Amino acid sequence: MAYCKWCGMDSRDAGKCEWCGKSLDAPPGNAPPPAGVPLPARDYVAAFEDENRGLRVAFYISIVGLLVVASALIGWRFLLLPYVILGALFIAGILLGALRILPPIEDEWHEFVIPAILILVLGPEIAFVGYLVYGLLTKAMDLTVVWLLSVYFAMFLLIQIAAVLLLALGLGPETVSFAFFLQMRGAATLGLVSTVFGWGASSFFRPMDK
Repeated sequence: MAYCKWCGMDSRDAGKCEWCGKSLDAPPGNAPPPAGVPLPARDYVAAFEDENRGLRVAFYISIVGLLVVASALIGWRFLLLPYVILGALFIAGILLGALRILPPIEDEWHEFVIPAILILVLGPEIAFVGYLVYGLLTKAMDLTVVWLLSVYFAMFLLIQIAAVLLLALGLGPETVSFAFFLQMRGAATLGLVSTVFGWGASSFFRPMDK
């Protein structure tokens, strides 16, 4: 029997491990430790950062795909714009939680009441910039709220830009009713609420061991 320095198992083949398939003559170099041996702290942190980086890349790619689908729906039925915005923001909130960009929501619902009221009164643009300025000045910025506001504002803005481009290409109606503007105002206010509720619903999509 030969001991494999790569996987920590005993192999009957002295030249090649029958378990991991690696050569037993080669130096282990940067081989992982045997099974059951905990990683050093620095290796654990590096692995954690690599995993988080991969999850963020997956999140950004998913958001781009979500924007493409939203644009296609608007091009198909322009008057669906307010509902597309709310649906896209809800799914974005789910992605924030399911891909572990944000921790599970607990009792933090009250933290979003003031931002929602500011969005209703001032609009998403002023509320978003105002919160960032306030946080920078007071150094009391909640990164969870920043993530949610950033995703909400970016999605809301980009979907509106896509809608304007579709109108410029003649793919939308020539005129819209006053009720449509009221729906858009409602979507601007409820968009943050939709994102937060999506984040809360993400607990159903998280692996139980995470």
